[in-house]
Amino acid sequence: MPRLPCLPLRWGTTTVLAGALLVSSCGGDGGGAPTTVPTTLPPTTTSTTLPPTTTTTVVEYVIQRGDTLDRIARRFRVTRQQLIDANGIEDPDRIQAGDTLVIPPPTTTTLPTTTLPNLATTVPANPADTTPPSTSG
Repeated sequence: MPRLPCLPLRWGTTTVLAGALLVSSCGGDGGGAPTTVPTTLPPTTTSTTLPPTTTTTVVEYVIQRGDTLDRIARRFRVTRQQLIDANGIEDPDRIQAGDTLVIPPPTTTTLPTTTLPNLATTVPANPADTTPPSTSG
């Protein structure tokens, strides 16, 4: 199998692994013994919480004919109960077209935590070293 050309590299965080693979393909350790480069990456966990808003703008909505509290709540990303509490509504099934509702701030959201898979693998430093060992019995 042909060897990769020996190219000069600038060493940085993105070229370390590529540099290690090129160095080994440009001559390796010279002993002819198989050399492997571990590429185990640690698992990464990311969690993001949206910061609370420091300024609150009062939003008002004039109830239209055919509106329900559920539809209004979905439109403004709040719960039905939040609308009831913010407006002191005694009978939520009896709202009137033309009445004005105060819309509370939208429900805050915490984004889900994501865990990346462990991408552990061992790569032969020399492509010629990929021949499986013989099994003589």
